[in-house]
Amino acid sequence: VSELGRVKAEKDSLRSSLTLLETKVSEGSVQIQTLDAELQKMTTDRDSLRGSISRLESLLDEANAQLRSAEQTALDLTAAKAENETLRSAINGLEGKVSGGSSTIQELTKELTLTKTSRDTLQLTITQLKGQLDES
Repeated sequence: VSELGRVKAEKDSLRSSLTLLETKVSEGSVQIQTLDAELQKMTTDRDSLRGSISRLESLLDEANAQLRSAEQTALDLTAAKAENETLRSAINGLEGKVSGGSSTIQELTKELTLTKTSRDTLQLTITQLKGQLDES
């Protein structure tokens, strides 16, 4: 009888262990499902991050192209500024020549007026002399 009691006790102990193992397996399954869901989310997040990195790389390439363009524009502006200074110097030189030319024109105009006056005076003198010759 004591043997039978011992076997029953062992059977109950085994049943209790089996129930405990079933509970642990069930909990493990739930943990596996939870971990699988987290893994799926991490995979989705990783793929999303890869897409974001790709977009950021494209934006960086575009920014670099714009920077190169801006650098070229700055060089072009520097060259244009130097050319502008050269043109400004040439204009200043021409303005000086125009001013000098205006003074020369004024002097020539005065001289021409004097010459016309002298011619008119000579013409009058010639006419008077002809008149005197005709009278004599």
